[in-house]
Amino acid sequence: TRVLTKLERIGLICAWVPIPIALAVLLGYLTQLPALTRLFMNTTFMTPNSAVLLLTLSFGIILRLQATNRARSVISSLLIAFTGLISTLVLLQYLLNADFAIDLLLFPSMSRELFEQLGSIHPGRFALTTAISIAAMSIAALALGSPHRRQEIVSHTLAVGTIVVNGFFLTGYVYSAQVPQEWVRHFAIAAPHTA
Repeated sequence: TRVLTKLERIGLICAWVPIPIALAVLLGYLTQLPALTRLFMNTTFMTPNSAVLLLTLSFGIILRLQATNRARSVISSLLIAFTGLISTLVLLQYLLNADFAIDLLLFPSMSRELFEQLGSIHPGRFALTTAISIAAMSIAALALGSPHRRQEIVSHTLAVGTIVVNGFFLTGYVYSAQVPQEWVRHFAIAAPHTA
């Protein structure tokens, strides 16, 4: 087995962090406990799709950083590519003002009513900023460990950009910044535990 560098160990720890959060959110939807879908009751909720994508991205990154054989590397790439594909489709839904019927795949019977109660204009669809962040992180993860300098630069740039943007949202949550409700309803605000 290869020895992980200090940065790879930090990346591995960061990849494990979203897993219990995403599992708690999915448990909240399965048990119909909305409190588990939000970090705090006065904040934006995480959708089941974003929870699943955070899981697939996290496991893909973990496998990529611990890839000791070709099978792990292929599974890692598939998980990360799946995450990127779904987040890109969500992004396209926003850009084209379309509905590809992927937003309510996980919980079709209860999601529409629940999301309408939560104030979502697109039931089941995660925030535009979340779609951009997850797509960017997927591209960054796919380029992770590339021997090509350009791919490495793209990977680092997208990862740092995502951290900065989501750090902005987290700072807003920490300081209870008031965001217009229309922004939240339409696209702008990532849930704090998604950020």
